[in-house]
Amino acid sequence: MATVLYTHNLALGVLVGILLSCVFFAREIARSLTITSQLDKGAKHRTYLIHGQLFFVSTEIFRQAFNTSEAVDSVIIDLTTPIYGMPQPLPRLTRLCFALRRIRFPLPLWG
Repeated sequence: MATVLYTHNLALGVLVGILLSCVFFAREIARSLTITSQLDKGAKHRTYLIHGQLFFVSTEIFRQAFNTSEAVDSVIIDLTTPIYGMPQPLPRLTRLCFALRRIRFPLPLWG
């Protein structure tokens, strides 16, 4: 409403409203992503469980959730429950897999 009052142009007010809605929607989707990890000390492997939507805004949260310097024998990424909103997170997942494989070990993906 402030845009319309300032510019006296309803079209700009509608455009600003749509852009703000897109930004708020993207932030809300990014907050729905949760990544939990479970360490099996006996077998020395870590399992990452991913829940929520993988969206272009959530790729940074996705990247920060993984510890690539941890001394474990294997890592499993469980992808059975996430929803893929857009294809942008998939290259991030691919880079993570290549980095983990280059460091130590094969990386199974479930899902």
